[in-house]
Amino acid sequence: MVETAKNLENGGAKFIIISNQTLHKVYDEIKHSVDIPVIHVLERVKQHVVEKGYKKIALIGTTFTMQNPFFKSYLTKSKKSEIEILIPQAAMDRALIHSMIHNQVYTNEIGEMAKFDILRIIKELS
Repeated sequence: MVETAKNLENGGAKFIIISNQTLHKVYDEIKHSVDIPVIHVLERVKQHVVEKGYKKIALIGTTFTMQNPFFKSYLTKSKKSEIEILIPQAAMDRALIHSMIHNQVYTNEIGEMAKFDILRIIKELS
């Protein structure tokens, strides 16, 4: 990823946005390898949550995103606010979301049942 960041910088990029949640684990390494700004999407999410005064947010994504402590710990590290991160508790729901992302979201073919399921899971979190 560092090499890719350097190639982007050498190619004339003015900044880099890391939109993949998992790649945020190497954010610091990428940031220190280039002289252009590297935008951290999780930082922007946390900033928005704090500004809006949200106390609870749902974290929905791939199994890695939902279960890896990196995301929860990053989003809850704030001196300005206590934020509770909610993830689906049922392993079956987490697996369903993961499957939807890989089999429907990536292909832009989201079925009605998938929409129903994701709305049900979100409602159960609230």
